Amino acid sequence: MSLYVLKFGGSSVAGIERMKHVAGIVSKFVKKSHKVVVVTSAMHGETDKLVLLSKSISVDIDREYDAIISCGEQIAAGMLARTLQTTGIPAQSLSACQIPIFAEGSFGNASITNINTEKITKLLNSGIVAVVTGFQGINNNGDVITLGRGGSDATACALSYYINADECYIYTDVDGIYTGDPRIAINAKLIPEISYDEMFELSLWGAKVLQYQSVEIAKKYNVKVRVLSSFSSGDGTLITENISNDERIIGVTHSVNYNLVATSKKYVNFMKVDSNIYLTPKEFNIEGSVNVDVGTITVVGRGAHKMTTKFLNILKSLDIVPKFTIQRKLSVTFVVRHAQVERGVNAVLDYVF
Repeated sequence: MSLYVLKFGGSSVAGIERMKHVAGIVSKFVKKSHKVVVVTSAMHGETDKLVLLSKSISVDIDREYDAIISCGEQIAAGMLARTLQTTGIPAQSLSACQIPIFAEGSFGNASITNINTEKITKLLNSGIVAVVTGFQGINNNGDVITLGRGGSDATACALSYYINADECYIYTDVDGIYTGDPRIAINAKLIPEISYDEMFELSLWGAKVLQYQSVEIAKKYNVKVRVLSSFSSGDGTLITENISNDERIIGVTHSVNYNLVATSKKYVNFMKVDSNIYLTPKEFNIEGSVNVDVGTITVVGRGAHKMTTKFLNILKSLDIVPKFTIQRKLSVTFVVRHAQVERGVNAVLDYVF
């Protein structure tokens, strides 16, 4: 008997039929006498609706903003617990406040600091599946505070550590981590195993399969994470500490969610690309944008730096001249025009793989 944390994304719990399918996945673990904790995102599209609803009154990201946008997970957890019950699986939903899951930081982008596992352990020992709301915690004042978009991944990884789970399964709408985004990368291939550091770079620079803060948590606590599909069978991608010493390229990721901003202020988590010019996520709406028509192409792996000149030549052969090049330990990022991203990703990917 083992203990598993199973996290299901919004597309996996998008409606009643999808929830019944999730119940089928959970039942396979239960029938093998495994203990199971389920972490759920809000139903697909619900958080976006709540964000728009909140911003129709005020654009402030504050206490009431988090109180509003966190509601989707509680609905999904209750619905999923009820679905499990109707299929004969004892289940109970738990919100972050009920557990509780403690977090601190700014509203809209907090980090988990501690989880009280007493209620969850009691349920598991009674043969009951705990269905936990992702994306949310409570701060020192007892207020609901959210963990940033994709924050249910962070909930699952942190919870796996605190309850000492054998493995954390992240179920999504793709069957693992690919060398490129399958939606635009024609020849992308599934990666069977990837290191925390490689996965962090992919997530940081645009891969939406896993929130990059969750990868930090998994690495810090050595949580074994597997990303796989709730729509199809397969082993997915295992994320562990193991990494080859070969100077390999693990993948090419991209994003079109940035602005270039000229400012003398220092912003945490904003990437400085030149003197007083920062690459900033569009949602921050920082004044002083010098270019809103930019995207990024990022090559991830130990061998990326040695091939930077080659990648530049490949891009230039397509009349793609990067505005900036950003080098990190395990990645090289090219800042290009928005419309050039897809062609650039496929050209670099074809060369590497």
